[in-house]
Amino acid sequence: MFRERLVLPPSPSTRLPWFIIPAMEPFFPDPSIERFLPPQVRILALHPEPWSGARLHLTIELTPFLQRPNLEITLTGPSAQVWASASILEPMAWKLELTLHLRPPGGTPPTFPALCTLTLSLSYPDLGETDRRQVPVLFPLTEEKS
Repeated sequence: MFRERLVLPPSPSTRLPWFIIPAMEPFFPDPSIERFLPPQVRILALHPEPWSGARLHLTIELTPFLQRPNLEITLTGPSAQVWASASILEPMAWKLELTLHLRPPGGTPPTFPALCTLTLSLSYPDLGETDRRQVPVLFPLTEEKS
């Protein structure tokens, strides 16, 4: 009976393929980037973008940090009711993207157009809140497709 011999590539411990290195980039950031102590960490950018339906896409950028902070996100509707909230504990990266799904109280769908307020709070357990940013968000009137 004839069997083909399986030839394996070189052992991974001898040399890593080039395509693995970019995937590891977030865990091994550039050592020349200056990182800040907890009292100096700030919110650099907060960009909300309403998406179709009842969703909000967020882009958050923080100053590079030595110790990972906690983030608290709250979206309040026109009548100061909480439509969405999220807690991010010790994020690994200082540039974040996420999507919030709107859940107005009472289970009723949100009414559009609506002017809401997005609040992002940055804190540390031992220091409390160190930075806060508030931005208005206008949800346009969405057309229902039949």
